[in-house]
Amino acid sequence: MSGKSRPRSIDAIIGPLAYEAAAILAFRGKAVVSHRSAAKLHGLLPWPPKAACWVITPRGDSDRPGLIVRKAKLEPCDITPIERIRTTTAARTILDCAAILPPDEDDRLEAMCAGAHSKGARLPALREQIERNPGKPGVVRLAKLLDRRTGPARPKRDLERKLLRVVRNSDLPEPEVNAWVEGKERDLLWRKKMVVVEADSYTFHGDPRTWAKDIGKTNDLQLLGYVVLRFTWFDVTERAEWVIGKIRQALS
Repeated sequence: MSGKSRPRSIDAIIGPLAYEAAAILAFRGKAVVSHRSAAKLHGLLPWPPKAACWVITPRGDSDRPGLIVRKAKLEPCDITPIERIRTTTAARTILDCAAILPPDEDDRLEAMCAGAHSKGARLPALREQIERNPGKPGVVRLAKLLDRRTGPARPKRDLERKLLRVVRNSDLPEPEVNAWVEGKERDLLWRKKMVVVEADSYTFHGDPRTWAKDIGKTNDLQLLGYVVLRFTWFDVTERAEWVIGKIRQALS
């Protein structure tokens, strides 16, 4: 082997949070990393490392190359350090993202709320943001999400998200998501009706061992009196009305 070391990438040299740190320095330390960039730092939402950095400043500064600037007055309780970089708190970040995420990304916003519990943004903290910022864009959207009977859900995979969206666009009652039944997690659950619905994508359920486990879990639930329905990617994406019909039949 050659004694020469492999060249390091520029990102490895300047550090993983150099772009965020540079954004703060561009405003002499008075800016705060926010929105999509803050969501990335909190581990709530992916955002490309070299994408434009979102910041909030107290003045009406305009966007700069590599920066998306928003004006707002933040309270000290809205700011937290992440690796010594001034960042909006998880709760404030979620409120800001509620104002900018496209309407078809409600499931992403909901996943942020459900995943923020471990980030210090429990439901009371989110509701407190709504109360303190009644006229802010995104407040109505976030409040509607938090008012769901079962609370914010966080489907783990794309097929689960699509299935939940199909259910919510119908007249079916709201299910529990990723609920625990008999010691195992189920995708969708109508507990009082004892109906379980699973989303089976070939990617995660196509190997023989996983398939055998799925059959075993289904048998266990059926012996306990549950109705178990399993739907594939084709079912959910190509014949959603048929899926809703089967669930409605099970619930009735």
